[in-house]
Amino acid sequence: MSRGAFDEEHIPPRTDEAGDEENSSAVIVAKAVIGAFIGSLPASVLWISLGRVGYIASLCGFFMIFGEMYLCSLFTKNDKDMNIETAVVICIIVTLVMVYVCERAVWSYDLYYALIPECPSVGFCFLHFERLITDTEISADFDSALFRSYIFAALGAAASSFRALKFGQ
Repeated sequence: MSRGAFDEEHIPPRTDEAGDEENSSAVIVAKAVIGAFIGSLPASVLWISLGRVGYIASLCGFFMIFGEMYLCSLFTKNDKDMNIETAVVICIIVTLVMVYVCERAVWSYDLYYALIPECPSVGFCFLHFERLITDTEISADFDSALFRSYIFAALGAAASSFRALKFGQ
């Protein structure tokens, strides 16, 4: 069973002619980024939902990177120029961004309910997040929670990456 970019034996048949099916490196990377982003969405929704009710979503990091790797691989399975190292770097970068967005969304909900007169909506809190956490002097608390979330995501990413590399052998 082919696993795309995460398959070490992922080498599509070569032809001497450059056909329309061959993509430039930029298109391949864009497909990988889109796949990783879409793959992170289910875990992001779970992360925000669990965070909203007060749980630290430690397993969401595992599901996030797993979904990213799966869809990144699926989107790039026919591209011979996509390699595992590039795919892993893309997935790590998307994870870092999505963990920040998820944590910011959870805290925006909390700010909305804590500062109802100052925050007319959760979206307002999300957009003016930096100013609000600075004004309320909770930036250190947010930074601590974000760091903890990155640790959990890294643990999940390490477990997923190990699994992908183990099955690639």
